[in-house]
Amino acid sequence: MMIDFKGHVPFLDGLRGIAVIMVFFFHCAPPQISSFFQFGWSGVDLFFVLSGFLITGILLDTKDSENYFKNFFARRFLRLFPLYYGILFVILYVLPMLGHAMNNTQDIHDSQIYYWTYTQNILIALKGVPKFEGFMHFWSLAIEEQFYIFWPFIIRSLNKKKIIVLVVAGIGLSIILRNINPFTPFASMFTLCRTEGLLLGGLAAILIRNPGSISKSVIYTGLIVSILAIVCMWLYNGSANSNSLIFVRIGYTVTDFLYFFTLLFLFLRGKITSNLRELIANRILRLAGKYSYGIYVYHAILFWLLYNAQVTSFQSFFALSTITILISVLSYHLYEKPFLSLKKHFK
Repeated sequence: MMIDFKGHVPFLDGLRGIAVIMVFFFHCAPPQISSFFQFGWSGVDLFFVLSGFLITGILLDTKDSENYFKNFFARRFLRLFPLYYGILFVILYVLPMLGHAMNNTQDIHDSQIYYWTYTQNILIALKGVPKFEGFMHFWSLAIEEQFYIFWPFIIRSLNKKKIIVLVVAGIGLSIILRNINPFTPFASMFTLCRTEGLLLGGLAAILIRNPGSISKSVIYTGLIVSILAIVCMWLYNGSANSNSLIFVRIGYTVTDFLYFFTLLFLFLRGKITSNLRELIANRILRLAGKYSYGIYVYHAILFWLLYNAQVTSFQSFFALSTITILISVLSYHLYEKPFLSLKKHFK
């Protein structure tokens, strides 16, 4: 029922490219077209599902490895830390020394310990949005990093049935917490409110490795129901505003299930899914996926640094897009790639 896959899966790069394009347009599109990208915030949820899927797959496939923990944490370190900590250092220390300090960054300086420890999402959830929002998008990186700390131990310690029970419990807890306090930024950024995508991605990795554990009819039904549910919520709410109560209370969950069932659907055998995989794996989307981490990290900072979060014309949007892509590509090849080349020592 499921396609055979080993090693690199090209259409997953394409999905990552779609996710980063959604987020970029959601944050930066000029007002003339911004209404078409109301649902772009869910690109982060797609990132969560993909990350949970890929990381869980790696952990399951290496579960009995002698260097299980060392290899996993070393490879995560080499992929994520150099760019993240590098940009923090440049914005907080290098630019001020050069006389180019960004406006309204004092509160970031005062609370920088949270940014250095990947816990800023908790700070924002409990204390509110900082004056400088150029680092706001880092909340999702913080949640992923917190997930990476604990998830390897869970995968190593529990069998698949217990992991599935934990996934269900985690989703239930997220829904409960968001309905107890359905106000943002707590409901949208507190770790336990937003782990559903990562958990469902992990569940997808388990199910795909056990093809008989879920039927085609369940996948089709789940995909159709989640699409219809999102359309109904959108129509009822009049928009896809991620801060609206209906999306906060249940919409985040439905969105994560949409991407969960989409992922399972794309792994099914068949002419339609084969054509879709080929379409998603086109060169442009795969390139966007390849540079997606850099694009995600840089885009909001450049948005604030160059335009003070006010892109009002297509010319400005095109310039921001070009600069973001150029910096992301150069960053990948000149700065990130030497670190990535070290991952071969931790297989």
